[in-house]
Amino acid sequence: MVSFTILAGGYDLFVATYLFNPAASTLSLAGKYPTGANCSWITLHPTNESVLYAVNQNNDGAVQSFSVTPEGVLSDAVVTVSSGGLRPAHAAPLTSGQLAVVNYSGGNGRITVPFRPGVITFPPPEGGVSHPHMAYQYKRTGSGPRHIVIYDELLYTLHELSSTLTVQAIPVLGSTNTSALLANVSILPSDPPEGAAYAAGEILIPTPSHKFPTPYVYVSNRNTGTTLPRGDSVAVFEYCAGELKLVNQVYTGIVKILLRECQEN
Repeated sequence: MVSFTILAGGYDLFVATYLFNPAASTLSLAGKYPTGANCSWITLHPTNESVLYAVNQNNDGAVQSFSVTPEGVLSDAVVTVSSGGLRPAHAAPLTSGQLAVVNYSGGNGRITVPFRPGVITFPPPEGGVSHPHMAYQYKRTGSGPRHIVIYDELLYTLHELSSTLTVQAIPVLGSTNTSALLANVSILPSDPPEGAAYAAGEILIPTPSHKFPTPYVYVSNRNTGTTLPRGDSVAVFEYCAGELKLVNQVYTGIVKILLRECQEN
């Protein structure tokens, strides 16, 4: 039976490595590796999985790079550079070799080549500051678009404020018009616990494999209300024939869950 290595960041001073054994249904801690404070977002290089990036979500925001083995053993930080703003919340490796990082409380972001900075700025709303949360920008008034995934030439967008998942074609390059929605569904559980208040969190479409050939869409519902034993839920959808169909809604027993694709060992 295949086992999986899972890397996890968080609001702490380390990245943790876990080993998940599906045959025994066990999850064990394999190691903790020092990082800068509050490594709340981690991501692998898109073509070199021996390189891991981590943000440091502090007022003096930074982004770090590490070497990582297939077993999930991290080196000391190879490079640490400023994110150019306050509390970076997301970093996205680009196929060009650059890394884009956005600052949640700074209203700006930085692109490195690699780690040679170029600053990008998001216009602040009247009387406030913008809070970019991902290295893509897609505007849909009122729904709070939070994270996106592009799969099979379609754009999947998870909306934090409306707790919805939408699908649409990718707009034509250079177009100023938004393409029509192909599907738009609520991700909320049908049986929310009393006192729960949900906000959409993460979206993941794992790469299909021989064992798991269906490209299911996994989205998380963060309970920002009363903390309950059932924890956050993960909704699983399948996009088929122009529709998003709910496959399952699973309570995780975890608060503020993050979704990541596991690598087979």
